[in-house]
Amino acid sequence: MKRYMVIGCATCETYEFMKKQTDEDNKETMKRWMSWKEKYQEYVIDMGSPLLDGTSVNRDGMYDSYKQIAGFMMIQAEDKEEALTILESSPLYDFNAGSYFEIFECML
Repeated sequence: MKRYMVIGCATCETYEFMKKQTDEDNKETMKRWMSWKEKYQEYVIDMGSPLLDGTSVNRDGMYDSYKQIAGFMMIQAEDKEEALTILESSPLYDFNAGSYFEIFECML
């Protein structure tokens, strides 16, 4: 199987949506993520972590990123098509506020 780095990205709309969530909403979201992880446990290598407050850095200094990286995880699949099928059923799309994944095949 091939390994894939999955980057969860969020828009400003996503963060606004998340701010309005109650503790109960957050618990339900975590329940859906854990259920998804259990269903695809043979594919999920590392659930990763949510990430906040991204900053880009280059030789000229730091600046706010044009997009927010909201989290990461590592999955494995036979090919990118299978990896995308696995991700399609993830709770990321429950937010319905512009969230999306970027997926990269790991070379090593």
